[in-house]
Amino acid sequence: EYPDERRDEWQTKVLPALKRMPVSELISESGISRSALFEVLAGRSRPHPKNRDVLEAVLAQFTQKGLKVRG
Repeated sequence: EYPDERRDEWQTKVLPALKRMPVSELISESGISRSALFEVLAGRSRPHPKNRDVLEAVLAQFTQKGLKVRG
């Protein structure tokens, strides 16, 4: 059985949240090149599992920062 990409957590939750982050912060915090990051954000490529873990960690950190600022 093939996985349904429409129900994939990366496509449905992580990627949309990453798109709401400032690109400059994603680049500086992840260490992923600008061009590779734009390919990922555009949905034209999927990050290597190691880079996916890094992006998810950056997103979690960004989310926590946002929650602390809002109170």
